[in-house]
Amino acid sequence: MRAREIREIRTLLLGGESVRLVAPQETGRTHLLDQIALEMETRGYSTFRVTGRRAFRDQPYVALREAGLVSLRGAQSESDIADELIQGLVSIAHPVLLIDDAEHLDLTSAYLLEQLRARRSIPVVVVSPPFVMLDAHGRAATNKIRTQARLELSPLGYAQISLLAQRVLGAPARPEVVAQVLAMSSGMMGVADSIFRSAVREQRIVQQESGWSLNADSLWNVHLRTTVEQLLGDLGRDEFRTLHAIALAESISTERLQEIAGESLITLSQRGLLTTFADANEGTQVAPRPSLISDYFQQQPIGPLHYEALALVRRLEDPAARDRALAYSSGQVARAKTFDRSENRGTGMARHQQAKAAHLLAQSAREWRRDPTVRNAVEYLDLLIASDAYVSGATRVLEHTLRTGTDQFALRLGLHQSFWLTQVDTADARGALRAFVESEQDPTLRAAFAAHEAFLLFSKLGMDASVAQWWEGSADLNDSFSVVFRHHIGVLTGQIEVPLAPEEIDPDFEVQRWVSTVSNTVLRSRHASPETYERELTEQFVTARASSDYRQITVSAYFLSQLQAATFRDLLATDTVSVTLAMGGSHLAFAHYFVAQLRWAAYVHYRHGEPDLARSVLAETARYPGIHGPLPAMHAAFGRAIEQLVEGERDAAVEELLAVSAESSRALLGDAAWTYAVVAFTERPTAEVFAQLKRVAPQTAHSTEPLLHLIECALGRAPEIAEFAQQMTRDAEIATAISLLTAIHQERRPAPEGAADPYQDVLADTVIELRALLAAGTAQIAAPHETPHATSAPLTKREYEIAMLAETLHNREIAERLSLSVRTVENHLARAMKKLGVTSRSELSTTLALTADR
Repeated sequence: MRAREIREIRTLLLGGESVRLVAPQETGRTHLLDQIALEMETRGYSTFRVTGRRAFRDQPYVALREAGLVSLRGAQSESDIADELIQGLVSIAHPVLLIDDAEHLDLTSAYLLEQLRARRSIPVVVVSPPFVMLDAHGRAATNKIRTQARLELSPLGYAQISLLAQRVLGAPARPEVVAQVLAMSSGMMGVADSIFRSAVREQRIVQQESGWSLNADSLWNVHLRTTVEQLLGDLGRDEFRTLHAIALAESISTERLQEIAGESLITLSQRGLLTTFADANEGTQVAPRPSLISDYFQQQPIGPLHYEALALVRRLEDPAARDRALAYSSGQVARAKTFDRSENRGTGMARHQQAKAAHLLAQSAREWRRDPTVRNAVEYLDLLIASDAYVSGATRVLEHTLRTGTDQFALRLGLHQSFWLTQVDTADARGALRAFVESEQDPTLRAAFAAHEAFLLFSKLGMDASVAQWWEGSADLNDSFSVVFRHHIGVLTGQIEVPLAPEEIDPDFEVQRWVSTVSNTVLRSRHASPETYERELTEQFVTARASSDYRQITVSAYFLSQLQAATFRDLLATDTVSVTLAMGGSHLAFAHYFVAQLRWAAYVHYRHGEPDLARSVLAETARYPGIHGPLPAMHAAFGRAIEQLVEGERDAAVEELLAVSAESSRALLGDAAWTYAVVAFTERPTAEVFAQLKRVAPQTAHSTEPLLHLIECALGRAPEIAEFAQQMTRDAEIATAISLLTAIHQERRPAPEGAADPYQDVLADTVIELRALLAAGTAQIAAPHETPHATSAPLTKREYEIAMLAETLHNREIAERLSLSVRTVENHLARAMKKLGVTSRSELSTTLALTADR
């Protein structure tokens, strides 16, 4: 579950460095130390565990004695104990100290451990909560032990909770079980472990062929009271009352609570029992952490403590918090609503959406059963589509609702019926869709249904014959559905490059707004600067989370995580996807964005050597067998290819990727075709796979001539590839070049024994150079003047940097300073001199000085 963190800590310890592991309680930090001890001991190291205890933090040397590092025989001075401590490890080969709960060490022991670390150069792992959660003693104790590196342990994500389920239960858990445990535990490992074990004991989950499945609406049970009470520990009455009040209201304005319970708020924060997050009104809210605390207080009998907490909520003058608390107290809300908790992977927001949706869905179902009008049916279906029961529920609604009239509700009911047809027959609904469109007599409705039919078929098949026929005939149509869906198809097939104006969208139909949002986002990815595009996506994502708009979250997270993964920010991409995963499901109309994120996350885990996590994430996609889309990762074949990669079937995966790339290309889905070809090349960098890259390149804006030329030269072992690499100007282009060149470098067969392959060094140097450009930006320096021998090309940032250093340093010194090879420095210097039309270092120095003067 923590393979990445274990690898990082192991590498640091093997290099002789000490590490500070910052992690709150219940995040699995003690289990992580067990794993690290095992890793180091298998490599010949001797590990010693030292654990601080709150009860003994004022008693010297207790932690050292319990660890077996000192014996404390009779009256000994501090110097005697220090000598015993150091001498006791003299004969030990490769000792490593693992210090858990360092905040509870007595100060003398902490001082002696630091002396031992410094004098013997013993690597140490020091585990403690975040600084803001420490009291004065904890800060003093942890700061006495010096470390060179720091690692912050994040809460577990969906995939890691899924792996924990397999370890605790002995078999996989169904996605709905994992999602509920993630929401209740807020990703805290110890809490999640307790939920799984108690759920089995109380038969809240049962084992079936498909894995552990829900056997009750909620996993809450009496055994979890102990789990929460251990977290609450020795809270004072004021802190307990404040936490109780927050739990009743689910979240409370931080500013208002600070005014009347400031000291309690600080204490609870230091204990790690609260999370703070932004709300939709540009303020902040606090909520219990983990969410299980809310369940605990909401399951308590209503008595004096309850009313004391409720009185505190009333004093806040926060109407929303008061209404939530009163609604719970009166029994009108069966499940608590919560808000987004950013540092807890969005689990609070997921809980809020599930509770809100369940309440509104039940209410809407009652309204439709009471009066099955078209309007009531549409409002019920609009909510039902966000649940797993859409197909069966929509079947009943459509059978018992007579579609009459031509108003917006009749049109929306027809849209639901055509979408329902694609979910009933996931293999091929073309015949049913055509029959439905042709049965409509009203010309306005028929045009809208025909446009929707083309959109649905395009989402699954791309530009097939029937979609192409509608596309050709829709150029003169001016109804809003035809305009919006035609624009969407045109953008995704590369035939339209102009955004859709807002006035062309009918505000009465939300589907038009979402489709146009996707179309315009794709256009921004092609034409906006990388910084602007990422900033816009991030703003959309943050705004969506603050307003709990799970549809916007799903869509913006898809584009944002794809951008982050493409530029080697895999951890950030995984965190972005985790927000979507924490919701535990998806609006069916947006499920293709949700499933695509699952596949991207699985591929990232595969790339990082985490096959178990990849399998766990891919298992979730089984809930959506009939979901398809036209954008990258939305094709089921991509998921199958990842499964094959995870199982070590690389050749089969590459063939699957090439096939889906060719299929996407024929359907004019250029971005998807390019993405699948790139992934295939990173797995098998051959001329055959590169040929597919070249074939699909004209269909996408993500391919460029310099990129293709660079890879072709690398395959042909051209020596000047470093010069071609300097022509890269966009982050995504550079990142793709790095991936493809790295694949070539890793795939090259070793040269005959006894002979080194110098081209491997050329490839490695070029990748290093590209990574430097990606990290530093690709700003270019204009040449100061033109000479008969100068080229028109400006100096790149790296060429300018090396040219400036060349005035005072030799090439080897420049190489050492910039972590480059001498050959790379020579190439950059030669290109800089050629561009500026100079032939010596002295001329180069003079020319650059003139540039600076100007």
